[in-house]
Amino acid sequence: MQKLFILGAGFSKAFSSYMPTIYDLGQTIKNNINRIPGNSENRGIYRKLSSNPEQLLSYLFQPMPWKTPEKVYLDKSAFSFLSRFIADYISECERLAFGNETPSWGGSFVEYITKKKLTVATLNYDTILEKLYLNLQIPDKSILGKGYEVQKVTILDLYPLPVVNILERKLHTTVVLQNPSTFKLLKLHGSINWYYSGDENFPGQQIYAEDYATVSMHENKIEMLKTDLVPLLIPPVTEKTFFYGTNLIKAAWRSLLQAIKLADEIYCIGYSLPKTDSTMKLFLSTAATTYNSKKIYIVNSAKDEELEILIDNYSEVFGIANLKEDYLGQDNCVEMMINNL
Repeated sequence: MQKLFILGAGFSKAFSSYMPTIYDLGQTIKNNINRIPGNSENRGIYRKLSSNPEQLLSYLFQPMPWKTPEKVYLDKSAFSFLSRFIADYISECERLAFGNETPSWGGSFVEYITKKKLTVATLNYDTILEKLYLNLQIPDKSILGKGYEVQKVTILDLYPLPVVNILERKLHTTVVLQNPSTFKLLKLHGSINWYYSGDENFPGQQIYAEDYATVSMHENKIEMLKTDLVPLLIPPVTEKTFFYGTNLIKAAWRSLLQAIKLADEIYCIGYSLPKTDSTMKLFLSTAATTYNSKKIYIVNSAKDEELEILIDNYSEVFGIANLKEDYLGQDNCVEMMINNL
């Protein structure tokens, strides 16, 4: 049975209480509102909208018809600042998470998906899976005993896309990967360790990534190499057209489309399929000609009214598919699922 995993914020929150929800993100933005570029009038609007980060980021990014050209540029500046702020905030949350006790099921999950060479799609910006993979240190068995020098696979090898190590940015050539034996990680909304120019008119631009295994050895050089780049984060804005214009992101979504068609079982972990994420809902609704032959596992700790809304969201997207509720409404639903793989 071919399995596919789709991860939402609930997966990261289940892994560590230090990882933020959208609500946590909103509160953090509100507490730091005075750091956002702009005047007092602008910040007053930002503060009013900050309780809903999706609404705030949508407002900042989109050139609303009532905005003057000057205000459009000011808001775009604030949007750029918040992209960096969010990346730094999540990085700090990860540092706290891995600096404290973490559940053993995290390593078990990564070991399982690696050995099975499965595809995992995530809507999160964090790099929890990448760091768990580094901790696992599984060797590339495909080259053992063949006379090659065995090198540890880097986290960049997890991305089945032409993401380049940022340390290669000043070179004229890039490293050719050996297609190592790993799982495939599709980061549909970008990642805190991915960087790009931020140019909205350059869909074919190169995406660079930090490999955490080498960051400590080249920290100063990496900071220099990314000085003119911004984190590639596709925030929870209602209008994502510009971000999805980047060719690499398009490739990730097409890879997920193929994975859905091949999958017998789809596990949606900690993802509520909110009505505001119209892109994902439309994508999943049309990704397979039929879901009748697939098992759709909803892995979510939602309860009561939140649970009813969750089931309605999934029924709307997957229709009469075989929705499995084995791991629904349980506080330890993620651990239960992983233990049963």
